[in-house]
Amino acid sequence: MLKLTDENYHSKKANSEYMSVSTFKSFLPWYSYGCEAKAVAKINGEWEEEPSSAMLMGSYIHAWAEGKLDSFMANTPELFKQNGGLYAKYKHADKMIETIKDDDYMMKVLQGGKEEIITGELFGVPWKAKVDVLNDEFQTFTDLKTTREIGRDYYNEHAQEYQNFINYWGYDIQMAVYAELIKQQRELDSYYMPHIAVVDKQDPPDKAVIYFGTDWIQDKLEELEIVAERVVDVWAGKKEPHRCGKCDYCRSTKKITESIYWKDF
Repeated sequence: MLKLTDENYHSKKANSEYMSVSTFKSFLPWYSYGCEAKAVAKINGEWEEEPSSAMLMGSYIHAWAEGKLDSFMANTPELFKQNGGLYAKYKHADKMIETIKDDDYMMKVLQGGKEEIITGELFGVPWKAKVDVLNDEFQTFTDLKTTREIGRDYYNEHAQEYQNFINYWGYDIQMAVYAELIKQQRELDSYYMPHIAVVDKQDPPDKAVIYFGTDWIQDKLEELEIVAERVVDVWAGKKEPHRCGKCDYCRSTKKITESIYWKDF
């Protein structure tokens, strides 16, 4: 089994040996980006996605929170002008950071060990995670999030309902899995308290610290176990992946095998 480090954490080998929350969700059709065929292609190195502007902005803010802005600037020069300032379309990220820095409570929640790699076993396979902030003294962990608008509801086409940003992006799954992995690795009898510290992209930005409690975690893990068998089998190559037919990967690799009757279109 591969020993995980910062350097190999996102490698093809790591993603083929360890399940992660992002990989697990990428197989599930009830998330806008979920497609089994695309997920397998990404794991196998057959499909790559360029990071979006939103992802790059989030990575910039995370690098600040970790105290690693210098290395981020060196590795992501496309975000920065020659004088070291951000290009205009990313400049709002600095205002989002200032929003966090100006709030004593939010800064307190972000105190602790940064980006600790944790591993464990769930649903019969090894899992990996990187925890943004892990505070053993207070038995808490915190994930730093950015979102378009904290109070906005997002329409989930699969569920046919509006959801808050936590449910829409599956952050409840992340909190439950991280809590379980920390419990296993720390050999605890109880869960650390999950938190999300979130800042949004409005001008001026809004912010919040959200705590989850722990009494729901076991129920969420049992809920995930229902779908985990197929996800794990497809991830491990034991079953063929289904194509969603709608995502960029499916459109790019689509082959027509028959005509469609116009009334069925």
